[in-house]
Amino acid sequence: MKKTTPLIIALLFAYFSQNQTHGATQTLHIKPHQLISLALQRNPQILSIEKEQMARGFETQAAKSQWLPSPSISVEKGHDRPRLSLNQKTETFRLSQPIYTGGRLTAGLKKSQAAEQTTYFARQTALIRLSETLLETIGGLATAHQKKQSFEESEEKHLQYLALVSRRARLGQSAKADVSLAESRLLAVQADLLAARNEIELQKIRLKNLCQCNDEEISALDIHSLLQYVSQPNTANKDIEIENQALQISPMIKRMEQEQQITEALELEAKSVFYPQVSLRMDHTRGDNTGTDNILFLNVNLAIGAGLSAFQTLSAAQERVQGKSMEIEAEKINALQTIQSLLLIEKTTKTREILLKEAFATASSVMQASERLFLSGRKSWQELLNAARENYNAEVQFIDARVSTWIVNQKIALNSTPIEHFIWSEQ
Repeated sequence: MKKTTPLIIALLFAYFSQNQTHGATQTLHIKPHQLISLALQRNPQILSIEKEQMARGFETQAAKSQWLPSPSISVEKGHDRPRLSLNQKTETFRLSQPIYTGGRLTAGLKKSQAAEQTTYFARQTALIRLSETLLETIGGLATAHQKKQSFEESEEKHLQYLALVSRRARLGQSAKADVSLAESRLLAVQADLLAARNEIELQKIRLKNLCQCNDEEISALDIHSLLQYVSQPNTANKDIEIENQALQISPMIKRMEQEQQITEALELEAKSVFYPQVSLRMDHTRGDNTGTDNILFLNVNLAIGAGLSAFQTLSAAQERVQGKSMEIEAEKINALQTIQSLLLIEKTTKTREILLKEAFATASSVMQASERLFLSGRKSWQELLNAARENYNAEVQFIDARVSTWIVNQKIALNSTPIEHFIWSEQ
């Protein structure tokens, strides 16, 4: 994962380059992927997982230290009683060194390393989920902006229509009902315009909370570059390649594989109790009466639990290993189904976008023709307003389809590309 500094440097470089080329009034533009990169470095959920990952790293270092000698110091002083030095002040310096643990220490290290990797892939999964939410939010903001522009044009057109029919009504060429119809259609367009403006503010608030951005950074988001995006249809071979990549990089699958490593380590720990635990211990004791003693101990210990419970513990660990293997296979099916669904949706949305673009072009031609036919007396006022409504409805549907195509295409790239490559992509 790249740090914040390279992105800030890149953005500042772009900013100053634009100022030198176009003058000091040129503003900075942040592309959607750059905004996602900022969000992933600021979001509290991601930061909390990173802290957990750091903690797991310390636990791994602690597990490695188990192979090293363990020093300890104790000072004991008994109640005033005669004779034995143990009843007096006694100082003991002890050094223990494991020699053979039957795999217990190896299992502990393996478990700690797998747990550390588990938090890493948990972070990757959280990055993908947050990125998907950000993509949808950015898409929602782009949709609202385009709808706002469409409704503003529609409002201007309906104001022209209202002025036209009002003038005709004063001349006795149109009925008052035509004026009322024009006013009601204008009010409907203004209501849609208000909703679009409100949606823009809601999406901005959502973006600010998700990426911890300020108003300037949200305003610098380059929506225009998103709307200019044109996706390329995937071939059958390309689809298969994307599916394979999605399975290979899926952080959820990799996380479960690390969890399987943990269950295997638990199985190894359970087996270790059937082997003696061998260690060396050296004691340096200083007593008030007996003087100084240096003693070397060889400790051999074997404990398989009350009622031979170690056998049940081992059986439980083995069952968990098998269960985790089945869970991994189930997740592979889910991951494959997800990417296949996205690929199918992409084809559908792209086809729908093409059809709605044609429908919008047709509706625009019909509206223009209706204006001419109305002025020549061959179309009624209601037919003209209906044609105008169909035109802007078609445009709104086309806007939805275009942004939906972008969102699903980005989700495919997100689920089939390492997250670090995705957020630094210039798509």
